[in-house]
Amino acid sequence: MDSAGRESVQGQHRTQRNTLALHHVAYLVEASPILTDKANRPRQKPPDSDEDPGPDSVAKYVAMFQRRVAKGQCFHRPYLGCREFACHFAAPDGTEQPLADWTEPLGLMLYDIQFSPDGVNLPGFFDAVLTRGVLHCDTEAGGPNGEPPVKVRGWEPKEVQS
Repeated sequence: MDSAGRESVQGQHRTQRNTLALHHVAYLVEASPILTDKANRPRQKPPDSDEDPGPDSVAKYVAMFQRRVAKGQCFHRPYLGCREFACHFAAPDGTEQPLADWTEPLGLMLYDIQFSPDGVNLPGFFDAVLTRGVLHCDTEAGGPNGEPPVKVRGWEPKEVQS
């Protein structure tokens, strides 16, 4: 018998799921592009119509990003945690303010999944803390409220055992 009182083979192996989610929320995402070693290499594909000609630079990609946000364009619809929570996006209008009186530890949160060609995918988690309405999740720079860079658990190099 399963938790709902049903007697069946499927019921015995059913996974119960529960979601705690916020609704009617707005997020202001702050990010900075970082050029990789692929920058300024010869193009394998024709340039995008949104791409300015000339050498790759952070300013070039910032301008491209801003044009696409203004048009509502994206590679795939952003989502918050899982694809069922798709979100809409727009450029900030300048009236956004964090909930400055909200400080709370949120617990362990999925940061990202590292996919590898051999099929071994590694999830990385971080200790999420909301500090004066801001969730800091930058692994390279400190946060606006003095937080250190975020440490991701699960991606540490494995120790070699002898």
